[in-house]
Amino acid sequence: MTFGTRPQLIPACIAALAALSGASLYAAGLNVVPALPEAKTAADKGADGEDFWGEFWNGPGGYTWKDFALTGNLNYKGFYTDNLQVSGTSKVSDFANYLTPLIQIDRNVESTTGGTGVHVAYQPTFIFNASHPEYDRNYQAIRGSVDHEWGEKSITLSHRYQKTSEGLTQSGVLAPQQGNETLLDFQSPLTGKVRLDLLASQSLSETDPVLGFSKQSVDGWEGTAFATMDLFPKITAGLGLGGGYGEQRNPTKDYRFVNERLLTRWNYLLSGKLTLSLDAGLQFAQSQDDGVRDPEVAPIFNFLLTYNPRYGTSFSLLAGRSSGSAQFFSGQNVVQTSTQLLARQRLYENFALIAGFGYILGDYQVLDTSILNRAAGYEGYNFNAEVQWRINARISSGLFYQYQTRTSARTIDALNSNQVGLTVDLRF
Repeated sequence: MTFGTRPQLIPACIAALAALSGASLYAAGLNVVPALPEAKTAADKGADGEDFWGEFWNGPGGYTWKDFALTGNLNYKGFYTDNLQVSGTSKVSDFANYLTPLIQIDRNVESTTGGTGVHVAYQPTFIFNASHPEYDRNYQAIRGSVDHEWGEKSITLSHRYQKTSEGLTQSGVLAPQQGNETLLDFQSPLTGKVRLDLLASQSLSETDPVLGFSKQSVDGWEGTAFATMDLFPKITAGLGLGGGYGEQRNPTKDYRFVNERLLTRWNYLLSGKLTLSLDAGLQFAQSQDDGVRDPEVAPIFNFLLTYNPRYGTSFSLLAGRSSGSAQFFSGQNVVQTSTQLLARQRLYENFALIAGFGYILGDYQVLDTSILNRAAGYEGYNFNAEVQWRINARISSGLFYQYQTRTSARTIDALNSNQVGLTVDLRF
């Protein structure tokens, strides 16, 4: 993720670790069954690490004044869907219009010993439906971070607020949600080959009552320590320990949980065209209010394989397994396993074809003996296809199709949907 002209200091591997370990109950709470990543999330880098679009898309943009930079973006997404509510019980067809502006302000101050950056971004989304205005809604997202580097050390403090509506498996309809997540990341070398990564997080999420489900809140506090070592020029390995505390609250009962994680990390640069990354380990979760039940053990992992055979062509294989709090099913964790294959091909100078296929499997763990019935699991697939057209350095457009299906023993959890539409993106 990038806040303006400079990427955040939290590397992708640490972000993956947070998702892997279930460190962010906020993420699990806001999206108990998150949609599989869209195909366009494929890596933008070519075989030589160059930008997928080259200089064509990296033209001038934004405004600068001294150490400050202001950038803006306006995205329109319009599509026909046969399941507007992303629901298994309330299937409605309509043409939906998504309008998403983005404003980013960055300040970067460099010195002989390091640098400091401050980044703020505001990104609302306004949704208008052609035939069902009762389902019109808007989302809000605010992100901010402060980072500082000195020598080979770095520290980053970031916060994110998000208000949205997502299709939760348990409710079968879009459920209004809001959440706050705060991350503190510190990185420092211990020796010439060993590096230390420390990550602490707080997550607070809340979901409004829908379809007979009462209002739910999920809060979590997590910490992870990772030591990585350069074993060989192309191989990096590491060991990590993590733990956390979480609370689920509803009008009838509160549940408190703790978890511990033992993790390993491997990064292997097979060649200039092929890279492999793997975080894997075990998570032990138990109810703090139930001293009789043994901890539930869940293998967790994040896997990424990328192949860039030549400039303008990229393939990615992503797989992961995570465990986090179930928003509406109190006293239970949801364990999700997912995989996705992404392909991207640049055509001529300003066109690209993108395709992706994904699979997701979800199950629930009961962490408290007072819970008599475990929620039914689910299984799903999706397919994405898109044609992108970079018109010039500030304007792009595209046509896309997306299909999603999910099956479950609970009728309310089963659904399928089709979307076909266009996107327009403007840079300022």
